[in-house]
Amino acid sequence: MNKLNLPKLLINADDFGLSGGINKGIIEAHKNGVLTSTSICANGDYFDEAVELAKKNPSLDLGLHFILVGEKPLSSPNRIPSLTDGNGNFHKNIAVFTKKYFQNKINLEEVKYELNLQIDKVKSTGLNITHVDSHQHVHALPKIYKIIEDITKVNNINIIRVTREKISLDMLLNLKTYPRVMQLFVLNFLMKMSIRNSKCAKVRNFRGFYRGGNVNKENLMNIISKINKDDYYEIMCHPAYYKNNEKYEFWNYNHEDELNALLDDNVKKEIENKNIELIKFSDI
Repeated sequence: MNKLNLPKLLINADDFGLSGGINKGIIEAHKNGVLTSTSICANGDYFDEAVELAKKNPSLDLGLHFILVGEKPLSSPNRIPSLTDGNGNFHKNIAVFTKKYFQNKINLEEVKYELNLQIDKVKSTGLNITHVDSHQHVHALPKIYKIIEDITKVNNINIIRVTREKISLDMLLNLKTYPRVMQLFVLNFLMKMSIRNSKCAKVRNFRGFYRGGNVNKENLMNIISKINKDDYYEIMCHPAYYKNNEKYEFWNYNHEDELNALLDDNVKKEIENKNIELIKFSDI
């Protein structure tokens, strides 16, 4: 098969810089597994460590994981009151943020201010940013997407994650995951609205939301087995070691299962057998 006609797969780990366990897992998955890129959190407690690790591993593509929920802002809370709670933190999660967004209680100028601080912080390290995405997919909201697209253009970044995952019959028939499928319907609709006329929406085949936090070997193999056309695909994952990741236990993510999947020889063989080319965002 002509290499130009191979399916092209990007495997990206989110949350680089949030914890030591996440940082360690991501580097391990890249050095000894199939992970091709990661997205760094400028607001993360372990951001400085992540920067040093990124510099020591230049083959790992680095994106920016914009954050507007669940963490602490870089801005003074008094500067961005619509984005923070009474304790100076971002709103708890995407559900709270989205409700306020549709109530017109999110000040978009404050969003611009905070996100510019985040990208400036990463750029100040000298690291190259190849792509952007966001924590809890807040960029699926059309006005937030537009702000992020404007920021990326100014900073010569031309790839924004398209968080739209194809809904299969298997998903619809699995009653245990019905709430997740409903979330996916909403996410897909919002993302479709957001990427209209966008030149940054280059990777249109996204996988990993439906099994978010549980992209174990079985689920990863299943995703890979269904990749069959000449196009770009992105798989989102969250590898980490549980040690030094206690702060995020409430996510109930199977971090080490995801890490082990990325390191698994059978996963590597499946990618080879499917004639899938592993690439980085910088290859696009």
